[in-house]
Amino acid sequence: KMKSLKTKLSSLYSSEKEINPNLTSVPWNYLKHWDTYPEDSDFKLMALKENLKSSEYQVSAMNRNTIPDITVGINYTKRNNIDDLGDFVGASITIPLPSSDKRYAAKSGSVAIKRKSEYQYRHYLNTKPNRLKEQRFEIESLEAQLIILDNESLKYAKSSRDVIAKSYSRGGADYLELLRAELKYQEKRLSKIKIDSSLKKKKINYLLVKGSKLTPWSLQ
Repeated sequence: KMKSLKTKLSSLYSSEKEINPNLTSVPWNYLKHWDTYPEDSDFKLMALKENLKSSEYQVSAMNRNTIPDITVGINYTKRNNIDDLGDFVGASITIPLPSSDKRYAAKSGSVAIKRKSEYQYRHYLNTKPNRLKEQRFEIESLEAQLIILDNESLKYAKSSRDVIAKSYSRGGADYLELLRAELKYQEKRLSKIKIDSSLKKKKINYLLVKGSKLTPWSLQ
């Protein structure tokens, strides 16, 4: 897995050399201020905006394409001065009959693409605040669970384990009681690790949804 990770990192950074990630230097402290970073790197919003702009240019081009081609010509007739009126010079304008079904169909398709692009862009802008609120509520819920674990559940499980361990050393508790207390304590510790891991993921996801930059860990 580590070799695969090195290969993927090398491809990501367009490097011919193998990159070794220093996983011990992951800047978790960056996540302590997860709700204070500016919104300056929302690449999805940028992409949607560019799609909308592109569709607008396409509709504009189709509008110009549906205007019929007008041909202007000049006619010259040499009369050899038959009646002293000289030669005839005339002008002509040719406008083709509508044969532009394909043009109008193409324009309709471009308009539909523009509407879809506009809807996607507006929908993303309108739903983004609610998605950020949802992420924030989940983060706050996980932080509250961690506080309860640290101040109550984990502390109580450790205290109970220590009391039973002392009692066991004096012959007042059997090995099964000690084992149960130890397992309970380890279970709470494992719960804390899982919640802490979920909390970090939620904070990273919040930054991604918001469009804030993520500080990458150092690469050696």
